[in-house]
Amino acid sequence: MIQRISKRKFKFDYVLMDSWYAVPTLISHIYKYYNVICNVKINEFKYKYYNDFLSINKIFRLEKAKNKRKSMFSCFVQMENKNHCDKKNKYIDVKIVFLRKKESSEYMAILCTDTNACDKDIVKAYAYRWDIEVFFKTSKQFLRLDNGTESCNFDALIASITISCVRYCFLSYIERRQTDPMTLGELYRTCCDELPEITFEQAIGQILGITVQALALAVHGGADGARELLGQLKNLVFSLKCDNLEKVYEREAARLAA
Repeated sequence: MIQRISKRKFKFDYVLMDSWYAVPTLISHIYKYYNVICNVKINEFKYKYYNDFLSINKIFRLEKAKNKRKSMFSCFVQMENKNHCDKKNKYIDVKIVFLRKKESSEYMAILCTDTNACDKDIVKAYAYRWDIEVFFKTSKQFLRLDNGTESCNFDALIASITISCVRYCFLSYIERRQTDPMTLGELYRTCCDELPEITFEQAIGQILGITVQALALAVHGGADGARELLGQLKNLVFSLKCDNLEKVYEREAARLAA
């Protein structure tokens, strides 16, 4: 399956896997095409940790001693390359992120073949697996993902799975359109409705335009032109409904009257 995806040149960042599939043979074969993020099995499989070969439990204890106050920390190790077609690389460089509860011995280890990825990005990417699990559970229970066809033909199986996935996409879209509150979208539209009809730049432009016109009139009209200028500015300021500008106007009007 990974080979077919690679030939079709699909682009994505990682292949996510649960600990059930996190075996060195499968990881090594997938790594030939894509990077892998998976939950590490807590077993006696040995990783090359500096110059020693240690199990994941021993590596965790050593790293825990270095990071006593941290709930998330990581280290770089090497995993034996089980891909027999790749004889040049005996080991694969991997990064293991440890997550633990403070004052608890329980922990989770997440393996990533992309050693340049930061710890938070690895954990965030692995968290998407929960949405995938929900998709599979829903599709199996209601959309006949696992028993949509009894055919043994490979193309028929692929067609049945594709139909189940398309059903899920349609139902998800309908749910979002009808029941999802879409809080951020509603908040954005509400804020847009409360915004003034003109932008701040347009308001300043109108103020300057009226000011220039009024000054030109004041040169020929004397005091009457100045009073007309103040009146036009007052009307414009009040139309903008801006308390700060109203205060500025009142202060300047009092100063001119004095």
